[in-house]
Formats: sequence, C-alpha cells, structure tokens
Amino acid sequence: MNAEDDSRLASDPTQLDFAAKCARNVQPRLQAHYVRLFTTLKRPGRSTTDALVALAREKIDEAKDLFLEEIRTPDGKTFLQFPKHISPLLGDAWTFAPIRMVLDAYQKRPAGQNEVSQDHIEIVQLSLLWSLLLFTDQMTLFYTTINPNDVYVRIGEVFLMGQQLSGDEVVQQCVARFQQEYLITQGMKGLLKLSILKPITGLDNFISYYEDLMARFEEQGDGFPEFIIHILIGAYLNASIQDSLLTIRALWSNKRSILRLSTIPSAEVNALIEKIVHLRKTQMPTIAEYYYEAYSHMISQYASAVKMSKEDSLKERNQGTVMFALAKAELDVVEGDEECFVFH
Repeated sequence: MNAEDDSRLASDPTQLDFAAKCARNVQPRLQAHYVRLFTTLKRPGRSTTDALVALAREKIDEAKDLFLEEIRTPDGKTFLQFPKHISPLLGDAWTFAPIRMVLDAYQKRPAGQNEVSQDHIEIVQLSLLWSLLLFTDQMTLFYTTINPNDVYVRIGEVFLMGQQLSGDEVVQQCVARFQQEYLITQGMKGLLKLSILKPITGLDNFISYYEDLMARFEEQGDGFPEFIIHILIGAYLNASIQDSLLTIRALWSNKRSILRLSTIPSAEVNALIEKIVHLRKTQMPTIAEYYYEAYSHMISQYASAVKMSKEDSLKERNQGTVMFALAKAELDVVEGDEECFVFH
C-alpha cells in the first residue's frame, strides 16, 4: 500500500467512525483506571523508609479531593471524575496541573499583593507529593503518560511564585527529587527537547518562559540551589543543540547577572556541571560540524569570564561562582578536543 492509499484509508468515513467509537469506548475505562489509582496507591506495594513517599501516601485522600470531583446523576447516584482542566488522557503532565492553576491565581493578584497563600502552598505540596507517589510506585505509567518537557515547565512555575513557595520544606524536597531523579536523567538521555520559539506546555514559546525564570532569579538572589539547577537544566540539557546554544547565549548575556550571583553551595550543582561536561563531550562532533560559529562565540564569552574572574579584585569569590565553574569546564572540553575545534 502506497502513501496515497494510506491517505485515503485515514480519511475514509467508515474508518474514522470506527476510530471514534473505539475512543468513546476506551476513554471511560481509562478514566476509571486513573481514578482507581487514588485507592490503589493508598496501600503500599512494598515497605519504604522514604519519609517523603510515606508523607505522599498519607496525603492521598487530600490529593483525591484536589484532583477529582464528585458528580451526581439524575437518579441520585454519585461517581468521581477528573475536572475538565485535568486530563490524564491528554498528557500535559496532568499530576502537576494544579501548579499552573495556582500560578494563574497568583499572577491575577493586584501589584504588590503577590504573596502566596497557605492554601496555595498546600495545593502545590499535594500536586508534587501525588506526582512523586505515582513516579515511585507506578514508574512505568508515569514515564509513558508524562512528558519531561511539561515537568520541566511546571516545576519551574514553582520558582516563578517566589521563595515563600519554593522554600517550603516539602515543596523544596519534592522539586529536588524530580530534578535529580527525573529531569537530569531524562536530559542526559536526550529526552528533554525544549524548542525556544515553539509552543510548549500551554505556553506560546519556551524562551519567554525561560526569560521569566532568569528575571525571577535575579530578583530574589541565590537562595536555593534548586533554582540555579533548574536554570542550568533548561539551558544545558536541552537535546536540541541549536536551541540549547541559543538559551545558553541568553543566560550568558551581559544584561544578565545570574551566573555571577550564583555561588556553588551544594554537591548537586557540582554534580550537574560534571554531567554537562560529559554531555558536551558527546555533542562535540555535531557542534563542530553544524554549530561551529555559535559555539565559538560562546567559548569566547567563557574565556572572557575566566580572565575577568582571575583579574578582578574579588578573585576568590568569582572563582566560586557557577559562572567560573561552567566556563572553566567548557574550556577544558574544547582544549581536550582540539581535532574538532581550532580557534584563531
């Protein structure tokens, strides 16, 4: 069968009607399966010493109230279903969807009234805890129904609402867990694909969102390592090399002070930089062939940063920044791969 035959088959009214009937029959069963998860996961499949997972299981009833709504039929019967704005069948990181709802409410507040309420903190906690429980106990389901791009965006929205939320102990622990065990892992596998100019996770484009993240970091300073880790993941672990280089260029812009503000307070930041170096080494042949000019410009920025850090009166502090560590690491990669890059 050729492409033309395929096209006729795909547009055949009988085939389309059959597909629609199948979807109508399957969707209710799938919805019911997801609803039952709130009962299934209440019973631990195995013992655990993970306090965060134990807390997530304790909070299942509250998560159930957050994610499901009770519907009463004309004959007086009731059943549970997901509201229209949360759909496990459509993806979009459904377990993280309440975070976007909280952000929408946060952004609608009048200027100067931008504090996050306790109710909103609890909603984000429940969303993250439920996501963590699904990730831990139903890993296959999580990986097949959740897109890492969507998780990256939703986690980042936590930081957009300020330190009152991102600094909450439960929220901070959950964010760190998803960064270390999911986002970085997916990024190293080449599964984090953030196209800077195309729509993503309900946003018009990624770069505007990323610029909001950078601006927020500069407003509140170097408070939590998870924030700078999130910014670095979006720039350096993006599988689209061209988009990654453009995002890195925005991060290193002279108009930005993020990397100069951020010191290296944790082993996690250092570990991420090591992973970035490992990933860069695997990318060098592709970069040398297709993105030589863009990468050369970036290397020049790195060289200037290292020189400035060594000459500045605040030399000791500068050399403890993320900016210096990243620049030195990238330059070491280039020096070790002279066959790919020759600078004049």
